[in-house]
Amino acid sequence: MGFVGLIIAGALVYAIAQFSLPTWSLFVCFFPLYIDAEGFLQGYFKFCAGFAARSIFDFSGSSSEKGKVTDKEAHNLDMRKAMRINLYSLVTAAVVTAIIYLAATA
Repeated sequence: MGFVGLIIAGALVYAIAQFSLPTWSLFVCFFPLYIDAEGFLQGYFKFCAGFAARSIFDFSGSSSEKGKVTDKEAHNLDMRKAMRINLYSLVTAAVVTAIIYLAATA
């Protein structure tokens, strides 16, 4: 998902520049950049926030051998890690969007 978000964000920046759209429209890049950051951070941490939200795990990497997280404390720890990844993704997307905007207005 990281590369998909990056490609979409790049395509948006290119389209906005090509069609001379208002500079403020660059803020729409935040959404694919969030997906981009979320994908890369989950890969970096080797942790799926979606699995955490559904209380499942998969150590095989194949997604065919999923198990259920039944321990409440383990699930809470998973959710905290997922929320941290979401927060890092939000901040990363906001900073990169601001940089793109400032570069376009300079």
